Amino acid sequence: MASKCLEKAAIFFIDGQVQCLAETDNSNITTKEAMDLVKSMNKDSTYYDPRLEDTRYMRLRVDTDFCCGMKGAGGFYSHKTKLLLLIVIYGRDHQPGMACSAVEKLAHYLMEVGY
Repeated sequence: MASKCLEKAAIFFIDGQVQCLAETDNSNITTKEAMDLVKSMNKDSTYYDPRLEDTRYMRLRVDTDFCCGMKGAGGFYSHKTKLLLLIVIYGRDHQPGMACSAVEKLAHYLMEVGY
């Protein structure tokens, strides 16, 4: 969160049982919400608007390793690697493009080192 472009963030281990590995102090993303997000990235999933921290977001884009959505002036980005799911939430005071760039850069780095 050193970039100041995110409001909240969490990293979940998704190989087998889903569990939260790291999160910002103010994050309340549940493992069920993370599991549902991973399932929505499956190419055979049906459309749904994801919930994070019990807030429903309008899903804007989804593919097998990336999902984003918005609610008002805020939103979220998530990126899936082989073993991890990264989720960032940005608020009205943040630039969505910077939040997207932050999660994508971290995801690509983690993929390069085997995660």
